[in-house]
Amino acid sequence: MIKVMVVDDSALMRRMLKDIIETDFELKVVDTAANGKECLEKLGSKEVDVITLDIEMPGMNGLQILEEIMGRQPKPVVIVSAYSKRGAAVTIEAITKGAVDFVAKPGGEISLNLEDIRDELVSKIKFAAKANIISIKKGLRRKYLMKRLSGSGEMKVVIIAASTGGPKAINGIIPNIPRGINAGFLIIQHMPKGFIPAFAARLNAESTLDVSVASENDSLSKGRVFIAPGDFHTRFNGEGKIFLTREPPLHGVRPAADIPMETAAVVFKQKVLGIILNGMGKDGTSGAKKIKENGGKIIVQDEKTSVVFGMPKSAINAGVVDKVLPVEKIAEEIVKIVEI
Repeated sequence: MIKVMVVDDSALMRRMLKDIIETDFELKVVDTAANGKECLEKLGSKEVDVITLDIEMPGMNGLQILEEIMGRQPKPVVIVSAYSKRGAAVTIEAITKGAVDFVAKPGGEISLNLEDIRDELVSKIKFAAKANIISIKKGLRRKYLMKRLSGSGEMKVVIIAASTGGPKAINGIIPNIPRGINAGFLIIQHMPKGFIPAFAARLNAESTLDVSVASENDSLSKGRVFIAPGDFHTRFNGEGKIFLTREPPLHGVRPAADIPMETAAVVFKQKVLGIILNGMGKDGTSGAKKIKENGGKIIVQDEKTSVVFGMPKSAINAGVVDKVLPVEKIAEEIVKIVEI
């Protein structure tokens, strides 16, 4: 039985979330809290496996509560947040500071249609209960690589695939890539579309590279980082330009990393470097195979630093991985490979 605490300032939301969570026989809501003070007090006396946490609350907001939880008694936290612009930005900050994952409330702060997110919420709570709490708690240091880069030769293409735990891992990689790197980047992060612009904006603010959400006909270029937009699959055409499609979800997600990895392998051949970060499932494995078949390289995040090791493990088991590295060493390895 997975023991859950629900934290939300709305009594209605607390009751509805409890009812929805307990539709799964493996989950039990052992307590609820209306604010940060109450949450922290109850954590001291309750046995809790996973916390669901609202972001927009009066007094101590969700981000402050998260920081207190991680500092005092680290627990897997799933953010349950609204789609508002501010809510999205704070949710992304929470993910980079230790929350395992998040679920978007479908109708704003007071959502009467929470049943629409039932399957997603239950699934993410279950995965959070298995998450690597040591990896969640550990922060990622900024190195801001200052290595002198040659900038010569053909531009490399770096495709990064990530799901659960991805925003934190990506936030420890992209800001550590120097501006002059001779590579263009595409990131595929499994995330609802309303949160991707906030993710791109935060990453752009913390990086020396230019980070933005990808659009139709964009071309990869030196020092540019594109993030695949939500609810579209991203492909590369024969000219190397990005185009977006509404094909059915793959592995239950859209965007999926396999599609751009496979098409990049065909177009850019040996110039492709695939990176598979933590996340549940097997997205990226098929794409990694295609990259290897066309002469490219594959790096995956190691188990010790992964919140959920599913995606890297799948690629390792497929025998298509060149290096398995802790997340804090991936930026340096990217620079090394690009500058060969």
